[in-house]
Amino acid sequence: MIRSSRILFTAATVFLASTVLATDAMARNAQPTATDCGSMLNNIRQSEGSGNYSTNTGNGYYGAYQMGKSALIDVGYMRGDGTWTGKNGINSLNDYLNTPTAQDAAFLEYGNRNLTYLGNYQQYIGQTINGVTITRGGLIAGSHLTGAGGLKDWLTSGGSCTGRAVDGNGTCAGTYVAENQVNEACSGDEVAAGGGGSCLTAHPVQSPVVFSEYGAWNRPGAGSGNGWHRGSDIYPQGAQGQASTNQPLFAAHEGKLGVGSMGVKVTGSQFRTLYLHSYSRPDPKDVKAGEEIAKVGDNQSAGKPHLHFEVQVPASAVKASKCVPGSSTDDCVFPVGGGKRDPNGFATSDALSSASPNTWYYVNPERYLKERVPVVGMAAARAGRNQSLPNTCTPGQDVAETPTSSGDSDNSGAMAGGEGTYMTSGGSAAANAESDLRSLAINMTRQNALELRAASALSQNLEGRTDSAIAHMLLLMSRTEMGQQ
Repeated sequence: MIRSSRILFTAATVFLASTVLATDAMARNAQPTATDCGSMLNNIRQSEGSGNYSTNTGNGYYGAYQMGKSALIDVGYMRGDGTWTGKNGINSLNDYLNTPTAQDAAFLEYGNRNLTYLGNYQQYIGQTINGVTITRGGLIAGSHLTGAGGLKDWLTSGGSCTGRAVDGNGTCAGTYVAENQVNEACSGDEVAAGGGGSCLTAHPVQSPVVFSEYGAWNRPGAGSGNGWHRGSDIYPQGAQGQASTNQPLFAAHEGKLGVGSMGVKVTGSQFRTLYLHSYSRPDPKDVKAGEEIAKVGDNQSAGKPHLHFEVQVPASAVKASKCVPGSSTDDCVFPVGGGKRDPNGFATSDALSSASPNTWYYVNPERYLKERVPVVGMAAARAGRNQSLPNTCTPGQDVAETPTSSGDSDNSGAMAGGEGTYMTSGGSAAANAESDLRSLAINMTRQNALELRAASALSQNLEGRTDSAIAHMLLLMSRTEMGQQ
């Protein structure tokens, strides 16, 4: 049984069946209703270990599913004396915490054992108890929370959330049953599609907050024709705008640290993550997850310091792309090297199926964060939510060779070429810099030399503020900036 093992959550629960769930004493993050095995496992991982396979809070419960010693003994991973049996190659706690597939398998095996402990569990399937439909997956989920005995009390009491039917944090077994409406038997083959791989194991900034979401097209306030937003704009909680300057950036996973014109990049076996707009220039080196790698700055985002965070994965890790411009863009994927201002620049399912396994794609960073984080401001208004999306963590295999993409180049060249460039608008720049002239400079230096020559000829007419001498100065400034890239 797993009681009082839960990691505490702070967000209020949106209850699926208000009567049965209203007795949850401790607020927790509600999970979406799962109707397939992969989604169910993701739900349990989020509720138990915040989606992090390496979770070890020191309370005797381990991994993404927070399985304790008694459960691990029950499924053959541990002996009574606390030593490891070597099952599925797991010979130590470190092995267990670093092997997502073993944790997935342990959870499913434990769930099937709990079904047998319920006796004739099939008698409950299809019933509605206190507004909650009982499914096979719901029984597995509910018994994982409170043990088979606690779930049985909930079932036989008509859905009463008392006694053994709640865990040590006050979460009712019926909560897990309601959130996991899965009728199929889960074999484990479905896990990869629903998130059986590895999430990022560290946040890129301390206590991150998303203020501009992934997948937006031509975001208002981000400059004319800014195209697809192929990353998430993030700042540390409580450090918006200028307060973000010099805040530390951390490697979200282990890998090789590289440096480019717009920021830094960490390349690993399953992920490439980009930390753009940083003005830090550290030496290339091997880094561990959670290691400080740079500072938040304002390179190419003058007037609004923040982290533009991008996650790239190889095609072998992309299972599908759901991209409906104007409707659903949370899970668009974009080939690295493709044009961000091409309205049709996202990858279709056909393109994905024919792509080389070593082609890299931009994916939604929210799906790979180690836990869900707040979404605020216009991002919350546009997305209609105040929390990042559930993470699915699909990468589950190492890349055999260095991935490439058509049109992609080395770190410096790719970054200098404008991957993920945040086009600061004149309005936001002026608000931060308190200078209309600075706003004009920021926008004009985004253009190429030919456009600038034309702009300088027209600049004399801009509200009577800029004469030809200033326009010439701006042109020189632009050339200097372009030379530095």
